[in-house]
Amino acid sequence: MNMKNLRVVCLLVIPVFVLSGCMFTGFGMRTYDVTSDPSWWGELHKGEILSLNQDTLLNGVELTLGATKATPDYDSQSIFHSSITVAMFKSNPGKYWEDLHLVPKGTTFRCDKLTRWFADNGNGYTVYGVILSGDFKGRTIPIDPCWGDANRKGSLKLGPSCLVHPAQ
Repeated sequence: MNMKNLRVVCLLVIPVFVLSGCMFTGFGMRTYDVTSDPSWWGELHKGEILSLNQDTLLNGVELTLGATKATPDYDSQSIFHSSITVAMFKSNPGKYWEDLHLVPKGTTFRCDKLTRWFADNGNGYTVYGVILSGDFKGRTIPIDPCWGDANRKGSLKLGPSCLVHPAQ
């Protein structure tokens, strides 16, 4: 290839790579810690005590009713052909991976941290709670789903499918 052809290739190909990289990588996720500003907490407040509505799985740091695990060495979907439910876990807890646990109904959490997040596909809130009772006491985990417009103060609320409610 002579220099003229190389120059033409560079002038045509390099801009395509640069533009496609800008279009597909986006700007990533940005988070802002707003814990210390009460106006962002909406229906909740820092230090509020929440309680689990039902028996729930703790999959690593995620509270869920249906757990999966996918790593280069382990794929629960290909092994069990579905996500693991609370009932499945209760019937045979030793059958699954070691960082999958049952957290019983009534387990309490203290709201400890609030972040607003912004990504290419949307925005939202994440409330972090410290587990106050049971086997996982002291562990901090995200409590989802929370609803609200992360651009508007006071809009945070627990979603209808949230696994926790304010403790009585």
